[in-house]
Amino acid sequence: RRIDGISATSLSERLAGLEKRGIVERMVYPETPPRVEYIMTKKGWEFYNLLNGFADWASKWEQENVSHQEVNQFNFRQVN
Repeated sequence: RRIDGISATSLSERLAGLEKRGIVERMVYPETPPRVEYIMTKKGWEFYNLLNGFADWASKWEQENVSHQEVNQFNFRQVN
């Protein structure tokens, strides 16, 4: 199946990486033509919920219209 915005090779590599890290599980069905599905593991769902929490936090603070100057009042600097 085709997914717009990503090549088949790139998608395959990313899914393999997620599988290796235990985020998704690959299910292969012995059919013709071959069929493969990916399902999220418990670890994957925990990560998904973490990302959603982060997105909610970002939306909340974005709506507050905190100015760049207000954020920088603490003189944060990047540590390498």
